[in-house]
Order: sequence, then structure tokens, then C-alpha cells
Amino acid sequence: MSDIRKDTNLEEMAPEITEAEPIEAEELVVENDAEASTEVVSGNDSAEAAEKISEDAETADSDEPVMAEVFDLAEDYEEEADAETAEDSEKPKKLHEFFSVVGPVIAALCMIAVAFGLFGMSNFFSKILGERILLFESDLIRVSADGKWGFINEKGEEKIPLQFDHAEDFTGEFALVCQGDQWGFVNTKGKVVIEPQFEKALPMTEGLAAVWTDGKAGFVNTKGKFVIEAQFDDAKEFAEGLACVKKDGKWGFINKKGKFVIEPQFDLAASFAGGVAPVGVGDKYSYIDKKGKYIVEPTLDNLSLFSEGFAYVNVDGKWGFINQKGKYIAEPQYDMASHFSGGLAAVCVENKWGFIDVKGKEAIPVQFDAVSDFYNGVALVQVDGKCGYIDKKGTYIAKPQFDNISYFEEGLAAVYKEGKWGYVNKKGAVVIDTQYDVASGFGAKLAFVRSGDKWGCINKKGETVLDFSYVGIASPTFYDEGIAIVATSDKKYVIIDKKGKEISKHYDAIREFEAAFCQKEDCFEQVFFGNYCLKHSYQDFEQEAEQSAE
Repeated sequence: MSDIRKDTNLEEMAPEITEAEPIEAEELVVENDAEASTEVVSGNDSAEAAEKISEDAETADSDEPVMAEVFDLAEDYEEEADAETAEDSEKPKKLHEFFSVVGPVIAALCMIAVAFGLFGMSNFFSKILGERILLFESDLIRVSADGKWGFINEKGEEKIPLQFDHAEDFTGEFALVCQGDQWGFVNTKGKVVIEPQFEKALPMTEGLAAVWTDGKAGFVNTKGKFVIEAQFDDAKEFAEGLACVKKDGKWGFINKKGKFVIEPQFDLAASFAGGVAPVGVGDKYSYIDKKGKYIVEPTLDNLSLFSEGFAYVNVDGKWGFINQKGKYIAEPQYDMASHFSGGLAAVCVENKWGFIDVKGKEAIPVQFDAVSDFYNGVALVQVDGKCGYIDKKGTYIAKPQFDNISYFEEGLAAVYKEGKWGYVNKKGAVVIDTQYDVASGFGAKLAFVRSGDKWGCINKKGETVLDFSYVGIASPTFYDEGIAIVATSDKKYVIIDKKGKEISKHYDAIREFEAAFCQKEDCFEQVFFGNYCLKHSYQDFEQEAEQSAE
């Protein structure tokens, strides 16, 4: 843990923030990231690698504003939908927790920063938000074998044959599918309702989907009929009745009839959420309402998305907080800041962290070396290299004593001490001894743990309920349906129930869990960066740095 913060601007703009691969490091408040960690960090070599990369990145330039990432990441899905990059789009999407980063980190540094001190094991992104986690959020999920994609139901039955060159998750009743270099849509009954014919396409939202033909974007309805002709240089999905589109080099907003309700005038823009949208003019940023009126003048150097009615913004290198009317509840005065979570927001002054309330008043004095957001009334903190827990009054639930910790899930949290993981209850008492090499959060009353090179599953009493026989786990713990995705010795994925019974075939990919193993020969560690685990990623990073130096 370190003096780091978490930016909300990635949460809503990243195209696919979903259940992630196992990690060995829980998320704290971090620089330029959403609330999801995805990778395994194991062994002393990995820890040393993370520390070294952390040192390297601390010296890197980081002048690019966070706001640029809001817009850049909003377009990631569009790039993935391009058939020319379909192969890359099939790789697991990763939103990692960054560590030991001071100041905003530009997008180009993001994949380096992911190696910084991941700590703890958490459930998925949505779980952190307190939502139910379901593998089958839709009736069907996408799977892949032998280079083809299709969809299975919760019984493991292939309801839509594996016939597409690529497929995306269902958004409502429709899912994007690709044949060759053309994109179309299928419905939940497996019927191709819009034949693959578009160069690019975005998910169907509010009854319309942005599609590209001859390099221009327009919008089609659920029958594939153009209701807004392809005429825009770029476009985003409809949200709150409006879509952000680009024409003649500027961004504006149209309604569902294709009429501009906010004329193209912005250099950057993102979709509306909560009645406001972030925009960029030149090198400054602001927010607008649905009439196109600035809620605060475009004088901001940096900004985040709104969370719980507030956003943190940067002016002259200092961070403050505004409400959705553009009024400051806390003037720019902090070196770093985080979004509001549970009525409190983390702020940093001279490398120490504390919390303010929604009135901008100090709720918990600045005193910690690192903090997390509050989740279920508890925040993770670090002091002098040790981690503990506090409540919303700043009172210690468990004093800093652990080398690493995770959020509480189902009443228990994974903690790391003297090289092993165990579990504590909300009183800070160890209820399952520190004995595992890796430990996940609890889900459906079970948790995955690893001893040596194999994974098993335990209950809340610490009893082994699934033998240590799995080479890897794709879902960090069990979904609320009581199912999980595990990896087999042939580097395939299969869905199991709480008794270990396989309820699906073995696939090359289940949803975004694809090629999650290190590509180095005989290495079964989870992919950390690109196609490699942390150890091998760092080796490649070091080699490239040496070659560049030469």
C-alpha cells in the first residue's frame, strides 16, 4: 500500500470492467484506475519485480491529465470492435490496481504501473460496489473453442453454436458478433437479427446501436435499420437519451432523431451520467448539463467523473471537490484525492492520507501512508508498512499489523503475514490461520486458496471442501449462483459448482477469461502484463529497456 488514490473516471468509461482473474493484492485507493485488480503476484521474485518497476515508474513523466483517459478509454470498445484488432480484443480485459504512483499517470504508463504492489484478494468489480455478482447476468454467456465463439446457458448447454469469429457479452437482449471483418447482432434466442455487415459497432443501448460503414458512424435500431444515417466521424453509445458524436473535428450531442441538441464544439467529450457530461476545450476541462451549459467554467486542469453527487477536480496542481451544480464543497487544496464512497472521500496532503465528508470537512485526520475507499463501512489503511482496518470514525478495527490485506467479503477478509495468507473477522481476530500462498475473497460462503502450485477451496471454518487440484482460477471466487470458473491442466476453462462438479465443457475462453496463463513454456502463472506473468513480464520489460538503452 502507498500514497495512492483511485480515479472514478475509469469506472464508467472503460468498456468492459468485469469479473477478473485472481490477484494476490487487494485494491487500495489508486492512481488512474477503476475498482478492479486482476492478476496474480506470487513469490519473492515477483515482489522484487514489482518493487523495481514501482521505482522506475515513480521517475517517469506524468503530465497527461486524467481527463484524457476518460475520453481515450471511452473509445476502447470501438477499437476492439474493429475487425483488424479482433484478435487483440479477445484477450482478457484488464483494469489493474496501481501502486506507489505520485501524480496523474498517463495512459502510456498504465500497463507498467499495474505491476505496483497489488495486495489482497477481492471479489469482482461489481462486488466492490456492493452489487450481486452473477456469471449469467444474461441468460447466456460467450465461450470459445478452436477459434470460434458461441453462447452457453447456465446448464452448460450450447444454445448458440460456436460459429462466430468473435463475440461480445449480451447487453440486454442483444450481443455483438463478428464474422470475418464484419459486425452484427444476435438475440438471446440465437437468431442473427442484424447480419454482420458493419466495420465497427457498439453495444445496443436504449434501442439504438452505433455502427460504422465506409468510415462513418450512424445508428441502427434493433432490426438493423438506419434511423440516423452514417455521417459522423466518431460516436459513442446512447446514454440518458443523448449520444456523443464527433463531426468536423468537434464533439457534440444528438437526440434519437439524430438532431443536434448540443452543437459540436468540444475537443473532447464523454457520455452523460447523472445529468452531466465531462468535456474538454483546448487543454482545459469542464462539465455540461443537457442544455449544453457549463456547470463550471472550462478552467479545470483535470477532473474525474461524479460519484455520490461529487467530483474531484484539479486547478493549478491542487485537487478539490465540486457538486453537480459546480459549487465547491472543498476548494482545491489537496495533493491527491479520491472519489466519494460511503459518504467519505480520501484526500492526501504531503504524502499522508485522511478523509473528508460531503460537506468538505475533515472526517478522519490526515495520518495514513495509504488508504482504500470505504466498503461495507470499513477502509484499509497502511502505517509504516503495515496494514489494518478502520471504521468511518477513524477507529481501528484491527491495528496495522499485516503485510497485506483485503476487503471484507461475507464477514471475513484475507490477510497476509510472514509470507502466508489467512483470514480475519470484523473484530480483527484471525479465524483461519495464515497458511496459504494465495487467498481469495469469500463468495457463496467459499473461498479459493492456493498451496504450492495448486488451487483448492475452503469454507468459513477453514475446512477444505474442494481438493487442491486446479492449476488456476479464472473467477477470483464463487459467483452468487454458486458457480466458479477454474482452469485445468490443459490450460482450458470449465465452470464448476460448489461440489466441484463440471457443468460446462472445457473451453479456450469463457467470457473474458482467455489465454490467462503465461506464455512462457511450462509456466502456469496467471497473465499479468500482455501474455506473461509478473515475473516474466518484468524480464521482458527489463530486456526492452536494455535494448532501448543500447
